[in-house]
Amino acid sequence: MFCDDDAGRYFVFFSNFVELEADCPAFIAGGCQSTLDVSDIITFQDLLLIHSSRIIMEYSLLDPAMWKEFEQSILFAINGAHSPVFNHIMWFVSGKATWIPFYVMLTAFIGYRFGWRKMVLVLLSIGAIIALADQTCATLIRPAFERLRPSHPDNPDSAFIQLVNGYRGGRYGFPSCHAANTVALAVFMILLTRLKWMTVLMITWSAAVCYSRMYLGVHYPSDILVGGAVGAIYAVLVYRCYFIITNRRDLSSIIWPRLRPAAD
Repeated sequence: MFCDDDAGRYFVFFSNFVELEADCPAFIAGGCQSTLDVSDIITFQDLLLIHSSRIIMEYSLLDPAMWKEFEQSILFAINGAHSPVFNHIMWFVSGKATWIPFYVMLTAFIGYRFGWRKMVLVLLSIGAIIALADQTCATLIRPAFERLRPSHPDNPDSAFIQLVNGYRGGRYGFPSCHAANTVALAVFMILLTRLKWMTVLMITWSAAVCYSRMYLGVHYPSDILVGGAVGAIYAVLVYRCYFIITNRRDLSSIIWPRLRPAAD
């Protein structure tokens, strides 16, 4: 383990290392005097530290260029796997109006399982989650980062994107509102029902929608991940509020207060 002095020496010597290495190719064999000042001459341990640090920097998981190339490869692989059949399927899956019958069935299930009075609070909670997730992504994060969609003509990556029905989406795509909304609803329903089949259904549905956005070439994988994270966070927070309300007070008195007879 290196101490603080080692770390400090690394930053002092790193800028001079290339020059030192060029002047002293046989440094490890016996050391040498270089064009550097005497105070800049480093030990064998310093050289090992610099070499290892350069390797870490070159292959660091925090290297933005490496991550960009990695997510580009994922996007191009998904977007490049086009076929006429999948084009129709992914276009259908990504459409907002497609899932209206699905939402109606979820509403009916909620009313059947929890009763129509409790259903009102559940639907209000879902509406709050969707509004918070959608507006956080579209109004707050997107204008702050201004990251172009991969399909946008001003993005160099658009030259490698295969479009479906000429669809490019809006200008900015980080994070994905589709991912935020679907994951928010999925997580809330999973927490609400605690049913295995509902968990499988909601995960499959949200994953299909998120995948379709990358297939259409309008979102990077990181757009999907960050959007999903935003939706999941809001879902957990709103569910917690819902849980507190429904377990601490009589729900009917919250929504429809009953008139109690006056005391004699």
